[in-house]
This record gives sequence, structure tokens and C-alpha cells, in this order.
Amino acid sequence: IKPFYKYIHGIKLNLLEAAFLSGLDSKDPEALAKFFISQGVKEVYITMGKEGSIYVSKDDIQRKAPQQVEVLNTAGAGDAYLAGVIYAKVHGLNPTEYAYKAATLTLKSAKAVSDDMNVKNLEETI
Repeated sequence: IKPFYKYIHGIKLNLLEAAFLSGLDSKDPEALAKFFISQGVKEVYITMGKEGSIYVSKDDIQRKAPQQVEVLNTAGAGDAYLAGVIYAKVHGLNPTEYAYKAATLTLKSAKAVSDDMNVKNLEETI
């Protein structure tokens, strides 16, 4: 996808994917995100497991520290994170907040897609 970075509005990656796709020998999420911004991507979301996540755009950097939750399963958490971003953008809400809420609901479920994933629970999730 490297030739298409300039056409991508937003991209969600985990730290390993960001390092691989950037070609940089770095584990610094901010540096990795800034690489994608320099290539024309408008918004970069990088998830880092127990280290939280980071959002970077040309004018903004938001770090989200991890919250202590009882993790039953990590499968699907990254997908839920992106779904939270999309939900928030469609509804004019804070994308990083809703990404985190959706991922948290998923982490607390034994399933990759939580049975508790709905708007009511998303709104109530810390």
C-alpha cells in the first residue's frame, strides 16, 4: 500500500504493523505515526496493547493511556477500536474516546465480537 499512502485519509495499525509498513527501525509510536503523516495520510491511529494508543494528525497528537480492565480475549480489539473511530466520526463525537470504549468492551468479552457491543453500552463504557 506504500504508493497509496497519499490517498489514505485514516489508517489504524498496531505497533508491529506500523513499524513494518513504515520501513523504520523504530518502536516509537509517535515517530511511526509522523512517518505516515509525512507520506500524506491525514489521520493515524496506532494501538499498543497494554501501552494504550496514539492518534496523530498534522495538527494534533493524542495519547490514550491504558485503563485497567480484566482482559478475557484480545481478538477483535483492534477491529473494535477502528469501529469506534468510525462510529464517532459518523456521529460527530471524539474518535479516540469511542475507539477506546469499543476496544474496552471487546477486551472484556470472551468473544472477538462482544455480545455487549451496542450503542447503549458504548455510551456507558468508561
